[in-house]
Amino acid sequence: MKKHSLDTALAPLACTQATAQNGMLTHERAAEVSLCAKDFCSQGRGRFRGCVLILLFIFSILNSFSQNPLVKMWDKRFGGMNDDYFISFQQTSDRGYILAGFSWSGINGDKTQLSYGSADYWVVKIDSLGNKQWDKDFGGTGADQLFSIQQTKDGGFILAGSSTSGISGNKTQDTVGLNDFWIVKLDSIGNQQWDKNFGGTNEDWLHIVQQTTDGGYILGGYSFSGINGDKTQANWDTTGSTYDYWIVKTDSLGNKQWDKDFGGLGDDGLHSLQQTIDGSCVGILRLRNQSKNAGFGKIPERTSYHRRPHQEETA
Repeated sequence: MKKHSLDTALAPLACTQATAQNGMLTHERAAEVSLCAKDFCSQGRGRFRGCVLILLFIFSILNSFSQNPLVKMWDKRFGGMNDDYFISFQQTSDRGYILAGFSWSGINGDKTQLSYGSADYWVVKIDSLGNKQWDKDFGGTGADQLFSIQQTKDGGFILAGSSTSGISGNKTQDTVGLNDFWIVKLDSIGNQQWDKNFGGTNEDWLHIVQQTTDGGYILGGYSFSGINGDKTQANWDTTGSTYDYWIVKTDSLGNKQWDKDFGGLGDDGLHSLQQTIDGSCVGILRLRNQSKNAGFGKIPERTSYHRRPHQEETA
């Protein structure tokens, strides 16, 4: 697999450094940074997130940086000798942090457990100063990519991502299709308590998990599958060539309670969701192609760490 460049993340920072002077950023300087970000955005595919980053950074600086100069407190590096991707994190109840992603590394560097397959879930727990407390690897003999983590009400953690693995490694349920939703529940020190697999016979990518007020979990992602496996509703495009939102609700032990499909005739990818005050959920979409019954224009394709098996990496 091609190793992804950090240029996209570093270029907006370089623009900011070039225009900030003496620890201050005026509105005039911010305009220069905005132009730099605009130019950076226009350079090509896969740069959309960098633009969001720089604009948020500018907004933050204009509101607080002039009075409270930004000072780095610490930085930490965690990794093994192969590719390791950091995707999600959350501050924990002990004021430390939980870091989540996926790794191709074995026991080397900061990684203390072997990978079971090509890529495994990798979780790192650190204290408030960034010192590592523990790390854990979860996966089977296929590819397992972790995209979301949340600390749960009992002090443990819920992991959510996608898996091509069968029953192997520490995965206890077989895949239904080519790629399935896979959630893993951990206790407060990273020990696996249970795991669940959900999918249809095509590809299903899980990108977000949230614990709900009833102690269960809501899972959000997108699916190419029709009515089969764990999926009870068909995609709007019945050819299997485009994807729809797929939402799965489970109880506190990960048992499925219901699932729902939402979409149009184009590609509809769900990457974030939030439970609302009334107990329902709202999702945030990204479209690759226009959905013909949705009325949205085209939005730049999300830079992704995964590709369908028949697609080549071009980024």
